[in-house]
Amino acid sequence: MGACGGLLAYQPQKIDQFGLVSYLDEKMPSRDIRYAHFLFVIQKTEQGTFLEGKEGTAWTKLSYGCGRPKCFQHINEFGMVNQ
Repeated sequence: MGACGGLLAYQPQKIDQFGLVSYLDEKMPSRDIRYAHFLFVIQKTEQGTFLEGKEGTAWTKLSYGCGRPKCFQHINEFGMVNQ
C-alpha cells in the first residue's frame, strides 16, 4: 500500500476492489461475484498513514509511521504483512 507522499492535504480517500472511489455513502455499489469485496479509507497523518476498514477486512483500524520520503506497508484482509 502506498507512499505517504501520495495522499494530498491529509484528506481521507476511499478505496475498494476497483481502486479509488468517490461515492459518498459508506455502502459499496452493487456487488459482482467475480471480485473480492472490500472498502477502506486511507489518510495521511502527521505520524504516517491511517487506514480504516469499512467492509471486507478483518481489521477495523491500522496505522504505520512514515519516517522516510517514501514508505510502504503491505496489507491484506487480515492486517499488515511483510513481503
